[in-house]
Amino acid sequence: MTMDQNISANSSLFGLSSAQFKPIVEQLVSEEKLRQFLVEGERSLQGFQGYCADKKVVIVSYLTEAGRQERRPLFIKRLFPFIPAEAYHYHYLEASGVPVAHLYGVLNGSQGEEILFLEYLERIGIARHVPEELWQWLRVLVELNTVVLDEHYAKKLVHHQHERWLQDGEFLGQFFDQLERHALYGDLGDTIQALYQKHSVKQQALLHMAYRLGELVRTLPQGLIHGDFVEQNVGWRMQAQKLLIFDLHKVALGPRFWDIAGVLKSLLKPDAALSYQEAAQYYLELWQQRTGQALALETFLAEVEALWQITLLQSLPWHLERALDGEVDWTPDREEGRHVYRRWLYGRLLQLFEASSLQP
Repeated sequence: MTMDQNISANSSLFGLSSAQFKPIVEQLVSEEKLRQFLVEGERSLQGFQGYCADKKVVIVSYLTEAGRQERRPLFIKRLFPFIPAEAYHYHYLEASGVPVAHLYGVLNGSQGEEILFLEYLERIGIARHVPEELWQWLRVLVELNTVVLDEHYAKKLVHHQHERWLQDGEFLGQFFDQLERHALYGDLGDTIQALYQKHSVKQQALLHMAYRLGELVRTLPQGLIHGDFVEQNVGWRMQAQKLLIFDLHKVALGPRFWDIAGVLKSLLKPDAALSYQEAAQYYLELWQQRTGQALALETFLAEVEALWQITLLQSLPWHLERALDGEVDWTPDREEGRHVYRRWLYGRLLQLFEASSLQP
């Protein structure tokens, strides 16, 4: 491949030329001067987290002026830019000591897309049956949530205002009506239909719950959040056995315990080696050590529970759409997509119905 050719014959690697790609490879090599390189082995990635970006893994073969030859994988992500750009988070957080995947460089696509070139992590996710991996998952989250923000970085961050959504009675009223109609007509399957027929909790109870949570979230202290801290958004630098965070496009200012609320709820599944209580106590102790703030466990758990209820409410529109159309990115089989999202929607509705029935 000559330096004036595109990286792949059909320009499938986002239409980038070798000249554009060369500075990225120079960062990959870093310690030596680059003589030549070739990009090969392109592979697209799909999965549960693939809706907002195109993701590829390539193999970069290179030769240095000193005669060293190597082949190294590189992870490439293209997305239409968020504000601030995702690369901005990688630069700031890595410089601040937060364990994030290393960013080798960033380019802009022909339509203004942000194209990130990141280190390839050999293993994604955590082994939930291994306690040490769960402890490490909690530790890296605390490091992110408690990082000190300088004024310049903080000003660029999106500030989540969940109360606006929660207290939009007109929108939520229409949505809950739509959801109930689909449920009772059987459009979402027999299980959700039976759930609505069984429970007397309907629109007004959920609207009251949302409004109350909107009032509460206004009062909660803010902090840096990842915004999507699921197992699929961490991976391992295997040689160092170090867990790293990636997918930073949703990093923002929000309720300080937003991320840990989802993590703790995920530990209620039977395959988790840690209990909800163990993980909550451990996270809170680390958080207090790093912030110097005292906080009662009961206060922490109350915040977590409220934030989880907000997460459930805000997930309903997306889950309803997918439960109806089955359009998912991990399979072309729409019926399978519907089946999975109906199961998830049922679980969320059941939790919300039970929670709203307990409220005054």
